[in-house]
Amino acid sequence: LKVSKRRLGYKFKKVTNKQDYVNKPINKILRQRFARVYTEELWRGKRIFNIDESAIATSDNRSMSWIKTKSGIALLPQRLSGRTLIACIGSDGSLFSAVLKGQLNEVVFYYYLSRLAQQLDIHYSNWRKDIVLLLDNCTSHVSKITQWFMTTMNIPVCFTGPASYKIVPVELLFGSLKSGRIVVGD
Repeated sequence: LKVSKRRLGYKFKKVTNKQDYVNKPINKILRQRFARVYTEELWRGKRIFNIDESAIATSDNRSMSWIKTKSGIALLPQRLSGRTLIACIGSDGSLFSAVLKGQLNEVVFYYYLSRLAQQLDIHYSNWRKDIVLLLDNCTSHVSKITQWFMTTMNIPVCFTGPASYKIVPVELLFGSLKSGRIVVGD
């Protein structure tokens, strides 16, 4: 059985318990601090625009495919290029999104932020006073280039606490897309 699993390309991942990380006292404190800042911004009349990214399944989950080779046709592992959806969903229902080939890094996120700022300039005249961007603490969001851009462009930003998935609206969008409750058509 092990030989056939290896030949078919199956891999096993060790499952870790995320509950220990989520329930660490420092993470609970950081989530509470984030919730306080979040509600204060809403009480001030600010609109919250939540930005995040998610991988999009681009295949039917096959890890093998038939490939034409010099000696005939063979069953070989195939790596399909992934897609990443970056979305910014506003508390007013607006949505600004982009689909990338591959994974997100700080340079790509910088370009997304600069394009988002241009779009916000078009649609919201005083957006730097009225809108706060909500980001998680992933590497591309807290990188030096991102921090420099947000400071230089005077972009108001708030960072979530660790494992704050239930409070950020863009996660609901990603969940709906992945479950098929929302279908994007032509």
